[in-house]
Amino acid sequence: MFLLCLATLLGLMASVAAVLGIAAITRGWMLPKVRPGIARPRLYGWGVLLFAFGMCLMAIGTEVLTGTFHLLGRPAGFLALLLGSRVIRASRHPEAAALQDLAEF
Repeated sequence: MFLLCLATLLGLMASVAAVLGIAAITRGWMLPKVRPGIARPRLYGWGVLLFAFGMCLMAIGTEVLTGTFHLLGRPAGFLALLLGSRVIRASRHPEAAALQDLAEF
């Protein structure tokens, strides 16, 4: 039951992220708080969409898929999450990315 609730929550979050990614790809629109640090909005949108796809794969891999697909769903979702986060990072201004790297230390 807990995993089903978690998968549902993950699916809802992925839906919101997918809508934001599609808005960034088609219109170049992003949330105002995110906009100043992004140099390439469409690339950012593709990264968010890939991130949302990874969240969906992880949610589906938890509850719906069976057999081999169950074993591959979560790792594929995790790889899509990592790739999406790298694409989002590549869409940022170089100065903003450098400042964030310094803040992480």
